[in-house]
Amino acid sequence: AWFLEGGRGAEGKQSFSEIFDGYLSSGVDGAGEAVDANGLTSEDAKTRMKLSPRLGVSFPVSDVAKVYFNYGHFYTMPRTRHLYGFMGGSGSQFFNWMGNPDLDWAKTVAYEVGYDHNIADSYRLHLAGYVKDDSNLIEFTRYWPTALGGSEAIRISQNKFYRDTRGFEAKLEKMGGRYVTGWVNYGYLLQKSGLVGFLNVYQDPREVNVRSTTEQRAPDPIPSLRASIDLHVPAGFGPELAGIRPLDGLSANWLQWWARGQKVTFDPVGSGVVDNYRNRDAFNADLRISKAFDAFGAKPVFFVDIHNVFNRRQLNPAGFTPEEWRAYMNSLRPESKGG
Repeated sequence: AWFLEGGRGAEGKQSFSEIFDGYLSSGVDGAGEAVDANGLTSEDAKTRMKLSPRLGVSFPVSDVAKVYFNYGHFYTMPRTRHLYGFMGGSGSQFFNWMGNPDLDWAKTVAYEVGYDHNIADSYRLHLAGYVKDDSNLIEFTRYWPTALGGSEAIRISQNKFYRDTRGFEAKLEKMGGRYVTGWVNYGYLLQKSGLVGFLNVYQDPREVNVRSTTEQRAPDPIPSLRASIDLHVPAGFGPELAGIRPLDGLSANWLQWWARGQKVTFDPVGSGVVDNYRNRDAFNADLRISKAFDAFGAKPVFFVDIHNVFNRRQLNPAGFTPEEWRAYMNSLRPESKGG
């Protein structure tokens, strides 16, 4: 039901809805052939109902401190492109990849235990450890239809990726202040992930379907540091000009963050080496400047956001084809650390 028998060139392509409306409502395809000859059938997508329990417990250990525990199940609906999207192929390949309306929702089971401490009614110390188990995440399976001679595959979205996360965070926050507030946060997490199910599925019964590797990706410690400072002018502060105070309601927020680059594998000769390169550390800064006004009984706010203040560029491997990625990695100098 996933494959269109026989390919079409670019000049004969139609929109997704035109193609399948014609196949499934008229009983024949554009060439006048019976639908049964193409093996196309339709069925309703599955109805899914989810139960999402949550539990939160907090216990004060003094008049300035508490411990807490949170537990919950969370679900995320697949993006529309994974449900209904498709990308046309070239030559005899009708589709390069297509969505799957029967995808299940991604599931996260999360646990968190933490400690909060009030310091002098001005600062809050927050310590927390957490565990997140993500399942039913989306990855592609390659299907090899006989109509394409077994030499070209169609990628279809499947619930086959999982990820386990263990982490710790510490945050010190200045909760109040006449001129300055802010916080600094340090995080440390370990992630491991893997695949289930098939990597390649062949329509030709003479071929053997290939299962995904059962090896988990080794945990890679990822420390991160985030900090925010908010400078603000108190109400009624500053000189008055023509009945208004230009500095009143003015604030500026600076957000800075850093995270260590993740490991990547580049093994063009198939030696079996893994995680032999590391991307550059991620680093960024954002700035927001805002000014509040009193006008006609309301308080509108004018603001300017500046993202990536230093115009720092981050490499995104998702923007490469496999051939482009190999060419890029081969272009690096031997002493390069990757990224």
